[in-house]
Amino acid sequence: MSCRLRRWGRLVTMWLALISGIIFVVTLVSVPLFVGWIHWDRLDRVAGMSPARLLHNYLNMWSYLYMPWVHRLWLPDFRVSVSGATHFADVQRLFVLNLVVMVVTVPLTWKWLHRLREQHQGYLLRTSAWGGLTVVAALLVAMGLNFNVFFYRLSRIVVPQPGLGV
Repeated sequence: MSCRLRRWGRLVTMWLALISGIIFVVTLVSVPLFVGWIHWDRLDRVAGMSPARLLHNYLNMWSYLYMPWVHRLWLPDFRVSVSGATHFADVQRLFVLNLVVMVVTVPLTWKWLHRLREQHQGYLLRTSAWGGLTVVAALLVAMGLNFNVFFYRLSRIVVPQPGLGV
């Protein structure tokens, strides 16, 4: 394999690690944020249930999204329509794909960045950073134009369709 192709592979791996890590951290931070939103937006009054009950339902949804062995979305206090269940199944596949990408790419990226640091070759990252930022910006624009269609098509392309399990 040529040096140039290897370098591109490492850069793509690094960007995948960065993006998947950011997605994971943002979704992880959503749990304590939801607790705050319950109080700030008085969601307990709007939903007519206790904050603990709302959080229980949220954590059920969250565990469904991040645990591939959970095949049924169960929200004890909310009804889930067929289209809602389909949406959550799509999101679950994307979340699990994100976890797989993160688990594979983060250790590879860590090792490569450590080696670049030891060899004082950090300059290799500067020029590629602009290219990566351009790709990320283009994806954000595409998502902004039609968010639902973008993620629906992405979930259909990237991950095959198993049964819904609702």
